[in-house]
Amino acid sequence: MKSINNLFVNIYDFPMKVGISLRRLIHPQILRLMPERRTFDFELLNDKPKKDKPGLYIVTHSTCHDAPIACEAIKDHFYVLVGKQPLELMDRIFFSLNGVIWVDRDNPKSEAKAFKKMTRLLKYVDVVSFSEQTWCKKPSTPINPIRRGWAKVAKESESPVIPLALEYYEHTGDNICYGKYYDKLINVDENDNIIEKNEELEDIFAN
Repeated sequence: MKSINNLFVNIYDFPMKVGISLRRLIHPQILRLMPERRTFDFELLNDKPKKDKPGLYIVTHSTCHDAPIACEAIKDHFYVLVGKQPLELMDRIFFSLNGVIWVDRDNPKSEAKAFKKMTRLLKYVDVVSFSEQTWCKKPSTPINPIRRGWAKVAKESESPVIPLALEYYEHTGDNICYGKYYDKLINVDENDNIIEKNEELEDIFAN
């Protein structure tokens, strides 16, 4: 029975796997263009933690420069979760060629559909989710609350989570962005509390 179920899963996922393979071929070309898509210098302060299967990258998000900079930091091919919004034509083309999961964050049906697609994709490829407006502009509050959906996806897919913080220093005149990975993977196990795991991630980004 298990072998029959696996057969149906492979048939069901076949178009997705073809799309992933084609986008992996395109990805090196996209990666070469990324330095031209940003107006900041970029320095990655450390290496990402090693993992042995596809993972979910959670990246802080505050500007339109985050996507190309994250692409440079991660380097490997990934699909990205993007909220439905007005985008420049080149940005829409980039996301579509790279691999994208569109979501309307105000529509529960759209969020459920995105959740399902993310868990399917994570069997085969990395996925990136930008935590919307993570950095707060008030000095007394370093980050805004983070949505908990990432923890539910990681729990359902049994995927490791890789936090990546991006911080910009344009106000100092340096016009540079620093990227830093958390030094270990986060795992969301079956019995873990989603709220507590979300607070753990907020603490990681706040520090």
